[in-house]
Amino acid sequence: MQDVLTNLAVERLGDPLEEELRKNKAYMESRKQYHDQKERLKERLSNSKDDVQLLLDMDDSVSLYSGHYGEMAYILGFHDGLEIGLKHGREYGQDSILSKDIPKEQAAD
Repeated sequence: MQDVLTNLAVERLGDPLEEELRKNKAYMESRKQYHDQKERLKERLSNSKDDVQLLLDMDDSVSLYSGHYGEMAYILGFHDGLEIGLKHGREYGQDSILSKDIPKEQAAD
């Protein structure tokens, strides 16, 4: 079941996340600022192949790091929300379809 939940969370990271981010003014401003600063740095570097490659490599590394960080934060938040929802429902005697596969002892952990 854990794999199913992780896959569901990861699916939400694609188009649904991008759509919400485009609506977020703070995100769009920070995105623009990042790209503007990257262009300024590119202009200041000598136009040597090594300088440009260094900038591209650094940009790829930051993007990869940030992407993994965001993905894990989203998945943890998704799992936390699901766990809270399952426990809250059990407290009031309202099992969900998902909780029926989880033994009551395990869900109480």
